[in-house]
This record gives sequence, C-alpha cells and structure tokens, in this order.
Amino acid sequence: MIEKQIEHYLVHQIGLLNGLCFKFVSPSNAGVPDRLCLIYGYAFFVETKAPGEKPRELQKAIAKQIRKRGTKVYCLSSKEQVDDLIRSLSAGMLPQESRYDRI
Repeated sequence: MIEKQIEHYLVHQIGLLNGLCFKFVSPSNAGVPDRLCLIYGYAFFVETKAPGEKPRELQKAIAKQIRKRGTKVYCLSSKEQVDDLIRSLSAGMLPQESRYDRI
C-alpha cells in the first residue's frame, strides 16, 4: 500500500460521514501535514505515510508547533488506522494521537 492510497481512503471515509478533508498546502511552510480534516465540530491534521515510513524531522517539528496550539496531528499509515479514527469520530470522540504512528 502506498501513501496516496491511504490518503485517498481517509478522504473517502471522512466524506462518507459528511466531513471535509482538505489537501493542505502551505507554499512557504514545508513540513505541514497532508490533510486538514473538519468533522463533527473537530478540526485536526493528518499526515499519511506508507507502512514503515517515518515522518521527516521537519514534519515532526511542525507537528509539535501545531500541538502546542491545541490542535491534534495524526500520522496514519494503514487503512486499519483510518478505520479506527473513523470509529472514534463516529462515537463522538477525538482519539489520542498516541493510538497511531506518533509524529
């Protein structure tokens, strides 16, 4: 499974719940997560990776800055992780980031 497949699956699953999952590009800020998701009143970022891949140091630093401001950043590297996130959201919970690949 490649990163794009996981990212596409995330977008599709969030959309099925009537959420939005924007491709997030910040031209002058490298390292920002791939997606900004809005669903059920929650806003969070998701960085997708192929299984076994790790975030770059710059991505880790940006995620730390985002978290310091109270916003969650998830790193997902499988369809199963996407499914787990979706189950939590469907139950009205925003899960702990530590349940997934920590970025």
